[in-house]
Amino acid sequence: MSPNKNLQTSTLQPENVVQDKRIGSRRLRSLLGRIGIGLNRPLSEGSAANMDDSETASNIAERHFAAEAPSLFEVATDEITRDSTFRYAENERYLYSGNPVAQDLKIGESVEGDAVAGLMDWLTEAASAIDGLTIDDVEAAKVTEQMLIETASPDSKSRLLQGISGMDRPEGSALEIKRWLKRKVEALAQTSYLGEHEVKEAAHGLAVYWKAFLDEDPENQIAIPGIDEKSSGFVLEKILENYSEDELVRLRGRIINKIKDKTAPDKKLKVVMLDDWLMSGDQVYVRMMHENSGFFDTSRQPLTDLTEDDFDALGDESEPVVQKTPSKTTFLYDVEINALMSDERRLTDGYTYGSALVGVPVHAYYRAPEAFDATDGRDLDRYTSRISGLHSSVDHNFGQTMTNVALLTERLHQASASDYKLPKLPALANVIRGYKDYKHPHTVMLFES
Repeated sequence: MSPNKNLQTSTLQPENVVQDKRIGSRRLRSLLGRIGIGLNRPLSEGSAANMDDSETASNIAERHFAAEAPSLFEVATDEITRDSTFRYAENERYLYSGNPVAQDLKIGESVEGDAVAGLMDWLTEAASAIDGLTIDDVEAAKVTEQMLIETASPDSKSRLLQGISGMDRPEGSALEIKRWLKRKVEALAQTSYLGEHEVKEAAHGLAVYWKAFLDEDPENQIAIPGIDEKSSGFVLEKILENYSEDELVRLRGRIINKIKDKTAPDKKLKVVMLDDWLMSGDQVYVRMMHENSGFFDTSRQPLTDLTEDDFDALGDESEPVVQKTPSKTTFLYDVEINALMSDERRLTDGYTYGSALVGVPVHAYYRAPEAFDATDGRDLDRYTSRISGLHSSVDHNFGQTMTNVALLTERLHQASASDYKLPKLPALANVIRGYKDYKHPHTVMLFES
């Protein structure tokens, strides 16, 4: 095995090769502008191209992020070669977790650059279809009200099967409903995006952040409990790819995956909960609250609403990380969440989950700005930023929002005696998550000596 990056000597640089399938920014702005879609999000700045490793580590430690996340629009118009392939489910609606097995759907394969361009084509088509709606106020209100009833259904399984999510209310005239739909298209175009290039850059950033902490004091240790075979395992392997083989050998015992194996004094142990991004925060909460994770006494807040499928094998932790008091939970060690990308609200205020967790520090490489429609209502709810990626399609504020837009647009056309249907959702809306197919040689080398 030869890890592909030596952390001590490498600095990531963006590739300056123009891909054939990228969309010219002027062309795309012109296409969207002609049908009333603006793109007002500021361009991202501060990538690894103009930061050295020490500055990256310092930024993640002190201001809790290193760079602004790129939007899908920026990715569609940048000059980075995006030629990695991925699998997706071909479907007209969003599929929960991109898992096509139960639905027996056709599996497609795409190249990232083509897929980003295809997504922007779909959004442009959707905006054009919205612009072409001719429907009176009464019919528009009826169709929208029915859609609101469906998306607010308490039957979550039914909503998942339809690929829809809770939707904020577009009230008023047919013109105002059209404006609401266009607003969602604009928001989707400005979704913060983690492609292969961004994952590599962000993982490098977290790797130098960890290294800086370990270099501060030879007694410092990092514990990463609760690593699963899903997103946290994927992210850990990507981070460890940045260490040479010799470095991984030296890091054995400095980075541990079981808190009970710690040798550092309590004040010199950093406990890290790892993930790709934070959306609802459910997965981090489950891993922290799981009875075997060693984080909390689960009797404090029983997890009666979670099924066995929610609990992965998280390791045999025996030493508690927190102490319970009648009024709050107090951490015994320095505990934080590390992510490739996080919304700016959690980077500022920390991670809060009901009354169980309040203000847990979050450090990420990318900061995803708050979506301009975050205050619209139920469409975003706890999800204040719109985020998605190549390795996984986010449900509530990406794939399901796209389905909401498609369904409502088509039903409004049908109510006006038109049989118009949007094309199938773009490939990036239904990425098949391949976590179980990934290999983890660097993780094995670090933990299984």
